[in-house]
Amino acid sequence: MKNAISLRELVEEMDTQSEDDKSFINRETGKIIIIETSILRRIEEEEIEAETNVGGESLYIDALDIIENDEKYEVIPSQWDINEYEMMEDFISSMESPKDRDRLYGVIKGKGAFRRFKDMIIKLDVEQQWYLYKDQRLKEIAIKFCEMYDINYIDDMK
Repeated sequence: MKNAISLRELVEEMDTQSEDDKSFINRETGKIIIIETSILRRIEEEEIEAETNVGGESLYIDALDIIENDEKYEVIPSQWDINEYEMMEDFISSMESPKDRDRLYGVIKGKGAFRRFKDMIIKLDVEQQWYLYKDQRLKEIAIKFCEMYDINYIDDMK
């Protein structure tokens, strides 16, 4: 039986991923593994081999396993797969106050939209509402991801 992943853990990883890393979930264990993309590339191109530490354990054991046994792993949706701008627009359209909606729509146009949006939700005192909304949307994406790849999960975000 495959181990289940915590939805909270998966959502947190989806929300905090770095551009320099790639996140995977081991379908058998439910473990999240984060690997620097440069290490994956270098191993795939055979520029580096499995270096070992003093105890003889591979420093890149997870990266090697991902490359050699890719059927055991799924790539966790990244920031490029998650459209946070669309999330912001949907959140804004769900707001009751037309005045607040107008102010927020006004700040999400052009360069720096995310920073201005975050500043404005603090100013309008709807920051907590935004993060609850965003977590719910990320949870929905995480559930669809798990169901698509037949990954067991525990809904610990109720």
